[in-house]
Amino acid sequence: MDQTIPSGHFLRHISDLAEKQEVLAHSPIHSAAGAMLVDSGERITSELYDDLKHHLLPSLEECLTVGDAVTATELAQAVEELLADEPAFASLMPDEAERQKVVRVFAAIPLSQPLAFKLTVAREERPEVLRHSLQVAYCAAALAHHSHLPPHEIVNAAAAGLFHDLGLLHIDPELLRGLRPLSEQERHYLYTHPLTAYLILERNPIWHPVVSTAVLEHHERIDGSGYPQGLTEAKLGSLGQLLAVAELAATVLSYGGDYASRDRLGIVLRMNEGKLNREHCSHLLAMFPPCSVPAAAFRTAGAALELLVDLSVALLRWQSIHKTLPASPLAKFVDKRMAQLGHSLADAGIDLEYWSAFHGGGELDGKSLGEMEVAAREAIWQLRAIASEVYRRWEHVAAGSGPIVAATREWLASVEVLGGETIKPAGRIAAAG
Repeated sequence: MDQTIPSGHFLRHISDLAEKQEVLAHSPIHSAAGAMLVDSGERITSELYDDLKHHLLPSLEECLTVGDAVTATELAQAVEELLADEPAFASLMPDEAERQKVVRVFAAIPLSQPLAFKLTVAREERPEVLRHSLQVAYCAAALAHHSHLPPHEIVNAAAAGLFHDLGLLHIDPELLRGLRPLSEQERHYLYTHPLTAYLILERNPIWHPVVSTAVLEHHERIDGSGYPQGLTEAKLGSLGQLLAVAELAATVLSYGGDYASRDRLGIVLRMNEGKLNREHCSHLLAMFPPCSVPAAAFRTAGAALELLVDLSVALLRWQSIHKTLPASPLAKFVDKRMAQLGHSLADAGIDLEYWSAFHGGGELDGKSLGEMEVAAREAIWQLRAIASEVYRRWEHVAAGSGPIVAATREWLASVEVLGGETIKPAGRIAAAG
């Protein structure tokens, strides 16, 4: 792929890192025009930012070293700490011996100097990205191990999870907060982060094309609703499909607190039926032992019910808009996606008409309340994903005119902020779907 990796925000992270520890050029850095900007052995400083923010040859990470760089041994230790800090992830593999086999996989991941540098920048400047990547990597390796894949494929699964969000290091962190509607250009940056990660891995023969392609596909869905290419199952690789399931598992587990609920995960997977590989989902559920989730582990009744009411109002508002619009490809597309979401909610036992008219009263046990909260949280996230898909497929929506576009744009704007921070799970980009 002949494309350029955006460098501005990554360079800012490097500049910030250089203020805290020594970052050196181990080989000269030249501009695309051939002018030498930094000589071998020179220390990188924030004063060099303006000189380095243009297209460089070779890329920055290929020329820079940092003393305390991430190592494979450190990655294995970080996974151990993750399992100790977040028992929900440890519960994915209850058997200690089997769990240690997966942990040891991380110590065997070959790290080239450029990739070690990338991970070091993530560790120091974007720790939330590295932690989520380790969560996904562990889930991917555990799923591959449980599926009895050969050792080299388990290493590939761990590496795919570890590297899948490298593209986020090149994006303004503010875009990931999901606190406001994004411009068309900002959405484009988010949608292309898998491509950026692919281009990074493309330079590493050991990870290209198997792992790089899986990373490119980690936001694709088998029904074609994902991005960046909108591929369907027949065109997606097995590792990419496994990685998509692993990322969803990591999201659920990161909200698990001190426990992991097979029922909770089952609800989310059921809400994504038709979007994710069924075999990988079945293997994932089979890994969990049955467990009892205490009612206290769920949010308060008021907060959970608020999610349900907000969700039902948004869905019913679209139905009202759709009735007033003339037939159009855009309206038909949104209506189809909304119908699919409605069916998923019905399968999860949620009656939207009931919740749209809910005024309190009645009693719900903790388990039922928790199951509805999980389904509503996932449905609101999927609603945002539908909005993002509309923007990707119909670029004119953001700036177009006419009754169909105007009504749809108004509804999309309300969906983008639905649920606020409560619906932005770690690692699932709310604004990008």
